[in-house]
Amino acid sequence: MFIKLLLESLFAFLVIDLVWISQVASPWMKKAVPHLLSASPNLLAALAFYLLYLSIFLILILIPALTHKSGYSTLAFQSFIFGLAAYATYDLTNLAVMKGYPLSMALADMLWGGLVTMLTALIIYKLNI
Repeated sequence: MFIKLLLESLFAFLVIDLVWISQVASPWMKKAVPHLLSASPNLLAALAFYLLYLSIFLILILIPALTHKSGYSTLAFQSFIFGLAAYATYDLTNLAVMKGYPLSMALADMLWGGLVTMLTALIIYKLNI
């Protein structure tokens, strides 16, 4: 069951996240902090993030919600908070240690982390109840 949920979550999360990355985050970062960007993304590191993040998300949020048949509002809240907190770790660290990292970018990315995680949770929950 875990592998099935992980693959479903990975697909849903990536489809949603690629829209954000290609349409919002990447153009914004190229304009605001071009000196921080690599010429090409480290795809192995990206894959490691997605697999680790979604595995922990499944263990802490989605599998318990499926097991206990949580309501949509509970799942939406818990998954949003999980995503917000996880993305805040990255963004607040960037604000703490990087010169010129925009607060607006950090806040937008933190909200995005909550939203993409919540949307993924609701989609995968609906597919598996």
